[in-house]
Amino acid sequence: MSPEQTWQQLCLRAFDNDTVANDFVLFLEGCKASVPEGYVWTTQQPEYQQYLCDIGCTQSSPEKFILSSEALVHLSEIKKIARTEWHVHRQEQLKRHLKQTLAEIQPLSELTHSQRLALVKEFASTHKADLGSVPFISGLRGFLRYQLAHKDYLMEWPMMSTYLLKTMRRLWRLMSDY
Repeated sequence: MSPEQTWQQLCLRAFDNDTVANDFVLFLEGCKASVPEGYVWTTQQPEYQQYLCDIGCTQSSPEKFILSSEALVHLSEIKKIARTEWHVHRQEQLKRHLKQTLAEIQPLSELTHSQRLALVKEFASTHKADLGSVPFISGLRGFLRYQLAHKDYLMEWPMMSTYLLKTMRRLWRLMSDY
């Protein structure tokens, strides 16, 4: 594998929350020192040493690795391209997941009241720590109450995306209402 391919794979793994790859990417970007030849990294970690060699660094001593400024700029460009590709791939994954989830959804009319309540509780416990969830769940609660009170109609809940991004003042005001 070429140094460029190795770096691209490390970046993609980091974007996918691979801890080792993410830590190495952060190390490469944040722990360098400028030298006349370009940049130097110092590490005693064998895995990092191997990665540094694999992405094109020259080993100048047992713990020091050098890369030219031009090569580092090139690696930065590769990372930007990899990030764009990762977002495209991730979007496709999410679309497939959404289609699969929508295909598996049961009509609400077939659920009992206790099943509906269990699903709402599961949703609330899953998302209760998200910052935007308080106004969202508050609105969802009102929407569900209205829908349950008017079972002959299918309600629609239009919501602007900014609704989920309200200020902390709004969050605290909603929390004090509970």
